[in-house]
Amino acid sequence: DPEQVRAWLASAAEAYAMLGEVERRAEAGPEAVATLDALRRGVFARHDLEAGDPVGSDRVWLAIPSQPGQLLANDLSKYRLYRTRRRIAAGEPVLRQDLVVEDVRERVLEAVRRVVALVRDSGTAIPDGAPMALSHHYGIDRFGEWGAALFDVVNRAYCKKVIVLLPGQGHPRHRHRRKEETFHVLHGTLEVELDGSRRQVGPGEMVTVEPGVAHTFRSDAGAVFEEISTTHYPDDSEYDDPAIGRNTARKTHLRFRRRWLAEEPT
Repeated sequence: DPEQVRAWLASAAEAYAMLGEVERRAEAGPEAVATLDALRRGVFARHDLEAGDPVGSDRVWLAIPSQPGQLLANDLSKYRLYRTRRRIAAGEPVLRQDLVVEDVRERVLEAVRRVVALVRDSGTAIPDGAPMALSHHYGIDRFGEWGAALFDVVNRAYCKKVIVLLPGQGHPRHRHRRKEETFHVLHGTLEVELDGSRRQVGPGEMVTVEPGVAHTFRSDAGAVFEEISTTHYPDDSEYDDPAIGRNTARKTHLRFRRRWLAEEPT
């Protein structure tokens, strides 16, 4: 039936116009753009933010509708650091004009490359897709001096992490209110200080840190070790330096990919 064929072809042409083609993406009209923009979640201050404060997911909430010039949910990224130019009261929209933006993608990737190289050299097996955190207590620029890479293997009534310290890197003095942990060195040498007493721990050796005991650790040549502990709680660490507690953007969260052992992390 020629009429039916013409109807099919007309429907196909309409579908192509709506969906676009492989080589050419359909252009959204002004009404479609306005409709989509109205559905984008805007960023609002969860707490009072003082000038210079970092803007992280723990300090904001998301809601629609957004306002013109407002920071949006899809603007938030582990590769961008936002700091406020002025005080923003709780409940206020966070506007782009009130922020200083810093792109840290290359610095994060360089840190990941160094960590992965040490994991590769140590022969340590880490599950593909394991949650990974770059802990940079004084900012990503000082990660090589203060910080660690943490790989979460399991966290139940028992917990296991793999921790990587780069050469010359240390972890600031702190204590845990609830967690008891044992460090088991897999590669390199770890210098651990417990309540002011220092000891060197090498491959196959262990040291246990009880709740409430102040401790710090570092490695001159780099180290990989297991942290075997009771359940990990995000709010369980108390640092001697109050500036660390105020730095709510002190961790960059990623997922470890085993392919990084053979190719460049991106």
